[in-house]
Parts: sequence; structure tokens; C-alpha cells
Amino acid sequence: AVSKVPNAVGLNNHMGSAMTSSLFGMQKVMQALERYDLYFLDSMTIGNSQAMRAASGTSVKVIKRKVFLDDTQNEADIRRQFNRAVELARRNGSAIAIGHPHPSTVRVLQQMLYSLPADITLVRPSSLLNEPQVDTSRPNLTPPKNGTPDAPRNPFRGVKLCKPKQPLEPVYAS
Repeated sequence: AVSKVPNAVGLNNHMGSAMTSSLFGMQKVMQALERYDLYFLDSMTIGNSQAMRAASGTSVKVIKRKVFLDDTQNEADIRRQFNRAVELARRNGSAIAIGHPHPSTVRVLQQMLYSLPADITLVRPSSLLNEPQVDTSRPNLTPPKNGTPDAPRNPFRGVKLCKPKQPLEPVYAS
């Protein structure tokens, strides 16, 4: 992320995946992001991400990855996924591909980025903030155990609140 273009926040790993499925949790994330002029890059590692739903009503923009490069660390598979991102970009105008910093992923990127087709340009994800996004989330239809039908599931239930010993320092997007 650079200059005054908003920075991105993304949640990944297993905890992040579970968090993105929680509308309540993601609403808290979006409220925090809004304060710092950040956007959310959704890795879509879980099928029912609530990121877009949670961002509605805030100024936070959500963009989604279209291709995951390295489900496996096999270089041929990663090349295939990279080419899939290129095809999606041709068809739809853009495609966001994400991956891990595995040595195999880095090697494939080093090889393939130098031979990008002439009609493909690498851009920062922030330049795609105004691209149309489709919300694929479904409401969580399982009624909560506490009996209130509209109460959001709270992933933090049972977690003790830690009180800071001194006032917290502000966090700046830069």
C-alpha cells in the first residue's frame, strides 16, 4: 500500500477465515477500518464471507480475490492458477490473485511476471476499489442459542476483556 491511497486490511489464516463468516465480528472490523480510511481485501478463504454485508452502511470498500495462486506448492499448479487470473482479467477487466510467500510461489511469479502478455497490466489492488463487486454471502439462518432471533453470533463470547494499563496510542493508516 502506498501514499494517500487507502491501505488495505485483509484477514487470512484459520482464525481470519472464521472471523469473516461472522457478521457481528466483521461489523466490528469494518467500524474500525472506517475510522482509518482503510479498505478490506477479502481473501475469500471461506465460502460465506460476511465482509460485504458488514461493510454496507460504512464508507469501507470491500474487494475480493478471484484466484488463489498456491493451494498447492506445485509450480505447475501455481502457473496454471496465474494463467487463470490472466484469463479472468481479460474476460472481466480485472482479477485479483493472492498467494503465500512460499519459495515455489515466488519462483513462479519471478518467471511469469517478466513474460506478462502485452494486454495485461499489474496494478495495486487499491486501483480496483471502484470495480463492481458481487455479494455472495448468505444470512446465517441458524437461530442463536440465547433465544433472540435477530441477535448476531458473537465470536468473542467467553473471551475476557483485557483493560489497558495506560491510554492506548492512536493507530495511523500510514
